[in-house]
Amino acid sequence: MKAFSLIELIVIVAIISSLLAISIPTIERFFCGLKLNLAANDVSSQLYLAQKTAQSTKTTCGAKFDSVDKIITVSGKEIKFSPSGSTAFAGNGTISISNKYNRIKKVIVSTAGRIRIE
Repeated sequence: MKAFSLIELIVIVAIISSLLAISIPTIERFFCGLKLNLAANDVSSQLYLAQKTAQSTKTTCGAKFDSVDKIITVSGKEIKFSPSGSTAFAGNGTISISNKYNRIKKVIVSTAGRIRIE
């Protein structure tokens, strides 16, 4: 009956530990990027909801985003939609979303009311 010696087990544990230590920053950066994309999609969805609410209620409706946490920062001016679905008061806007690695996503609303993520 053949078994592993204590030295062999320690070597295997050391190899696995060093591989994990190398990969943890990459995994963290990956999840930070995912959270950035999710935040951009959430902001876009909220703007779309405000636009559809303005159209269905035939009133001006808006959304404003300002948030800071450890991972994501959201900043931008208030964006209002008219009952036609275009931006109210002939304005357009950009909402910037950044993470701690200085990656930036922008949610851009055109004067016509088109919402896009860059």
